[in-house]
Amino acid sequence: MSGAIKGDIIGNRFESDKQDEYVDNAPLDAALMLFLGEKDDKKRHESFITFLNILAKRISEGAMVPMPFVDVNNTLMEGLDIEHAKVGDTVQLQEEVRLRMDTMMDGAGNLWLPMFLNNRELSKGQTANVIMPVAILDVLKYGLKGSDLKGVVVNPFGRPFIMPKDLLETFIEDYEAWAEKNGIEIPDVQEG
Repeated sequence: MSGAIKGDIIGNRFESDKQDEYVDNAPLDAALMLFLGEKDDKKRHESFITFLNILAKRISEGAMVPMPFVDVNNTLMEGLDIEHAKVGDTVQLQEEVRLRMDTMMDGAGNLWLPMFLNNRELSKGQTANVIMPVAILDVLKYGLKGSDLKGVVVNPFGRPFIMPKDLLETFIEDYEAWAEKNGIEIPDVQEG
């Protein structure tokens, strides 16, 4: 098995001067911050709806988020010479690499799927050592379908927003109905 090393994917995230590849999620991040900071109940409800509308818009645009993955069988790091690896290098691994989305546990022992809106939010805490872009809708659907998960927590290292399964289910159903009505293709999420 071989593959190319992509910047900000493996290990301690390669240092780079490039702009955050998730910069297009800035309106979503801003809407979330407005919602979380709103004290007035009526305005809070309105800003929540705005956040959900922007979330739906970003999904329809195919928006991605940085997702931490765990190397289940620890073969990735064994086959990678971190000391000499450079962005763009091709590596040859001796074994199949098995990855799973990283999860986070709350104080009550419940598992949640983290969803970081950008690299800045991701870098605020410790995550798994493999980071790959994943479609927002895929993250939300996985958070809903994961039998051991309670849902998704957005930006868990900053000002978090918890999306329990009932909210995920309602949002995804409403989004899919809207997308179908407007002729937007919805890809299936691969279980795994």
